[in-house]
Amino acid sequence: MDLTTLFTGLALNLTIITVLVFGCYRRRHSKVDLMLSYIVLNIGVFGAVALLAGADGGLALGMGLFGILSIIRLRSSAISQTEVAYYFVALVLGLVNSLGAHVLPLAITINVLLVGALWALDRGEQAVKRRPTETRRITLDVVHDDPDALRADLYGRLRIPALSVVVEEIDYVRDVMVLKVEVERPKKATAAAALPGGHAQGDAIYAGGAR
Repeated sequence: MDLTTLFTGLALNLTIITVLVFGCYRRRHSKVDLMLSYIVLNIGVFGAVALLAGADGGLALGMGLFGILSIIRLRSSAISQTEVAYYFVALVLGLVNSLGAHVLPLAITINVLLVGALWALDRGEQAVKRRPTETRRITLDVVHDDPDALRADLYGRLRIPALSVVVEEIDYVRDVMVLKVEVERPKKATAAAALPGGHAQGDAIYAGGAR
């Protein structure tokens, strides 16, 4: 790959990842740390594939691509499926712009299709009408095996329904479970008042049964 093709692909890649992160993701989501992850992942994939593409033999390139694609499920249980979709698109954009820089019209078309599809799906009617959300990491000193009982317990403590609940850790010895809970952000209440007992938004520890 000559330098002109490389820098053309890099310019296209930087442009499209900027549109994806700041034009699509930031308008809909609030996790700033994931924005950095998307950008670094995209640029890292672009650089790695550019180096692999210049190596002799397709085996090295194939193994490299397999290794890169395999990380898409890394820690995916701790983030939403929408965020996994952004990870996947950021990764694929890096691949496309690195390998397809010599066929610029095709690369641009794929870029537009990927970002356009994510924009349309993530900003549909249901997403637009949905109120802003926030994620809370909650530790309970009770272990619920029944999902319905868990949601009822959370509602009794938070006084707002949980949109999604991810169980991060269960300790049957200490009878403790750690949850990541997504809830609608209160309109007027402050983050401190939103949690029982005046806790600030973030980690919270609750004891006893449902209130």
